[in-house]
Amino acid sequence: MGPEGGGHGSAAEGGPFGITARIRVGRFVFDVGSPAGTRADPSPEPALDPAELQLALGQPDPPSLAEAEAAIGEAESVTGRVERALELFTAVAKGQILDPQFLRKESDSILAALDRADREGRHRDSIRLARALSRLLALTGRWTALVQTLRIALRASAALGDAPGIAWARHELGTLALGAEDAQAANGQLREALGMRREVGDAAGAEVTEHNLATLSGATPSGMRPLTIALIVAAILLAVAGALAIAVWAMGDDPPAADTTAPVVEITDGPDDETDETSASFEFEADEPVESYECKLDDGEFEECVSPYNTPGQLDPGKHVIVVRATDPAGNRSDPAEDDWTVRPAEGPRISIVRGPEELTNEPRAEFILDSGEAVSLECRLDDGDFETCSIVHELDADEGEHVFTAHGLNAFGMAGPPARYRWTVDTTPPTIEFGSLKVGETTAEIEFSLSEDATTVCTLTKDEDESTVDEGDCASPASYEGLSDNTAFTLAIVATDLAGNVSKPAEQEFQTDPDVD
Repeated sequence: MGPEGGGHGSAAEGGPFGITARIRVGRFVFDVGSPAGTRADPSPEPALDPAELQLALGQPDPPSLAEAEAAIGEAESVTGRVERALELFTAVAKGQILDPQFLRKESDSILAALDRADREGRHRDSIRLARALSRLLALTGRWTALVQTLRIALRASAALGDAPGIAWARHELGTLALGAEDAQAANGQLREALGMRREVGDAAGAEVTEHNLATLSGATPSGMRPLTIALIVAAILLAVAGALAIAVWAMGDDPPAADTTAPVVEITDGPDDETDETSASFEFEADEPVESYECKLDDGEFEECVSPYNTPGQLDPGKHVIVVRATDPAGNRSDPAEDDWTVRPAEGPRISIVRGPEELTNEPRAEFILDSGEAVSLECRLDDGDFETCSIVHELDADEGEHVFTAHGLNAFGMAGPPARYRWTVDTTPPTIEFGSLKVGETTAEIEFSLSEDATTVCTLTKDEDESTVDEGDCASPASYEGLSDNTAFTLAIVATDLAGNVSKPAEQEFQTDPDVD
């Protein structure tokens, strides 16, 4: 689970500072930041694993929420904490420069204030802090802290008899249960919230709760997953109309053998064993096509990544370890591949590359944001070009291919610090599709095809006589079909999209079922 599009979220108008943000949670997209509550819609993208959120919802209340700041100065008011939480939420939603460690430290400080208000029975302060903090925790994916924050808000609202506050907390907890695939808990919390919101005349709140209940109903009608419903409907249609064409995996009479072999990952490029660089780039590959890669730096958590992988933020002097693993389309996970290196202390100022383009992109225009640290000036270069003076926001155009952006800082004496590097690849060439063997029977067809690069494919089978669509959906080679009309002309069109987002021209293969072949 994570913010939509790989960042912290996409900002939109709304919320306390005129900002809401959209994040992906499981099979849904959540719109967070509105005073009425989080709105959930089905995501058009493949589902993310909700295991972390499920674990957070299943945990009991901890003795303390915060990991830092045991005591809070009396001079720092609750109002200041609330305003700080909203400022951080707005900054993250707009994609401004915010270091993850800085964000965690700031939110831990507000969590400590909430924890103290809860322990001291200051219920109104608890509600104010929880409502301001919850949207920031959702946007940064801190699910355990978010669940406990909402539980504090529910407890404080119940102590005050604050019906709108109780309804809001139940709405948020029910929406999280929806994202965690717990339909029963989601239905119970959301219906409780809806009843209270109608009772107190909260029209805006009732509307968003009704919307989420409708989303829940659409996601799991009658308590069943969409795949189950689809299979039942398909069986009914087959009984009524035997000539319906259905795509199948079969090659001949036997099903394909299950893939139980895990991929092998190799880190092919990285920094020297000892280096002055305060950032690092790694390239890696697997011995078979994979569904995804995950990377872990030092004692951090595994996160989805692609090759090349650039370490986030500025690395401290000392030894570091990168771990990479891969999962193939059959779900087999590789053993981890590791590489370690040491960052030597440097005399010049240290800088870091805070943000750059996607590691694999079809956009030639690239923007980099630098953290200059204590440097009085910066110098940048592309690939093997000369260093030139640059600013903390640097834009450039890059040709198709692999590139390296390098920057370093200079102190008042002109001494350069260790370089920070960022690797990425510009790919503007769409994939191509080439057809192979064609096997056609009386009511069957099997068409092999190959791709010029890794890509996803969508196959559309149409009947030539009336141009009607017989089958359409994701596919792989060979594309196999059964139950086709005999002695009929068909056209198979395939469109491929590569990892950089380039879309191919449709490739078409015409064929006719043969009544003389079994």
